[in-house]
Amino acid sequence: MRFSHIFRPRHLVVSSLAGGLGNQLFQYAFGRAVALRHNCELVLDTRILQIKEGQTPRELRLTDFEIKAKIGTLSHRELDRCVALKERQSCYDQFIVDRTVPGCRLTGYWQTEKYFAHIRPQLLSELTLCEPVKEYIANLAQAVNRHPNSASVHFRRGDYVTDPQVASFHGVCNITYYQNAIRALKAARIKPHFFLFSDDPDWLAANVPDEIEDFTIVDSRQSSDREDLWLMSLCKHHIVANSSFSWWGAWLSQKQGLQFAPAQWFISPTFIDRDIVPPTWHRIPAVA
Repeated sequence: MRFSHIFRPRHLVVSSLAGGLGNQLFQYAFGRAVALRHNCELVLDTRILQIKEGQTPRELRLTDFEIKAKIGTLSHRELDRCVALKERQSCYDQFIVDRTVPGCRLTGYWQTEKYFAHIRPQLLSELTLCEPVKEYIANLAQAVNRHPNSASVHFRRGDYVTDPQVASFHGVCNITYYQNAIRALKAARIKPHFFLFSDDPDWLAANVPDEIEDFTIVDSRQSSDREDLWLMSLCKHHIVANSSFSWWGAWLSQKQGLQFAPAQWFISPTFIDRDIVPPTWHRIPAVA
């Protein structure tokens, strides 16, 4: 969709989309919060998603959800008419929030709930799936709901393993992290049934930690990322990877459980991660 003939930036807030589903959810959430604050319509600009060279290929994934926004590609002329606000740091930035106005364009990842926690009820209602899930996923959802202490565990691999540049920035959560998190969950006198998620199901099947005894592997070859995210959100407890994907799986859960996240989110020392993990979650070290 193009906006040239109807583009009125003073009535809009524009959020630029980049990255995979988890990142797009952050960009939507902050954009929605700003749009509500200024009584504007939210526009999701997909221009960056269309730039493939040198990046992990990504597609628009937000259309799987009941979002309240227009989606399209803005021209350079339209972008020039917006007030550009670009993320300056990896933690919460009040400077940016204070400068949002009708007609602003948000470019960044905005990976902290501090930008949008105040509109959580709206986001919980909007970030629901548009279409029914397939039978395999529906059966798993019934299994999740049968277990009073269902716990999702996410093993993020993919380009974290195969792309040296991405690996040097993110790193991969090691087995010690998962062992420590599982022990911490069990220390709360909880007997969980684990639901295991990974974008590398063959690796997962061969590397289930010994501490996990009662579990179900969710086969990503039979599910989509939106379905995996939805299943995660149905679980009561969560052990997330250093991934925005499982971050959202935990954040969208409406059950009162325990959430565990790695003490170090980025392996790169140049990025500050103090605001990524919500304060009610437990940060777990990756050392014995």
